[in-house]
Amino acid sequence: MSVFKTFKAAPFPVRATVSLYALWQLVRLFVQHHFFRQTATRQRYHIADVTAPRVLLTELIDLGFQPNYFALVDQGELFNLRRLIYFAGKLYQEHVRIFPDELRGHLEIAYDYGLGDAIEHVKGTTIQELSDNTILELRNCLASLPPLPVEDD
Repeated sequence: MSVFKTFKAAPFPVRATVSLYALWQLVRLFVQHHFFRQTATRQRYHIADVTAPRVLLTELIDLGFQPNYFALVDQGELFNLRRLIYFAGKLYQEHVRIFPDELRGHLEIAYDYGLGDAIEHVKGTTIQELSDNTILELRNCLASLPPLPVEDD
């Protein structure tokens, strides 16, 4: 499966979707810096090294992850995705970030279920490591990616 199948319902081409995501990332960085007064750093919870971030993006979408448009931007982040789950009586998100060299992720309460959850989300008090099963699923996904072609010198 490819990312193109996922975006079939979009009223404009996929290239425009990726370009709009990049533009939206700049808007998020502006808001993060000027309104939240936060600088872009990398959160903890390293999952694995990455060699093909764009290929990984399509695979994660196939696993049920979707772009997370309202998250802060980490330093060097290429893509920001989440997958919603119901856990311990609340709506949570498995939040992963793809960088050129690594994949990072965590579990936290989702912001879109109610005002109380949104406040908890912004405070960051519910952030925790992803479950062992999710980490294994993500590492297996990375291991199944085709190797990058070797260029002849």
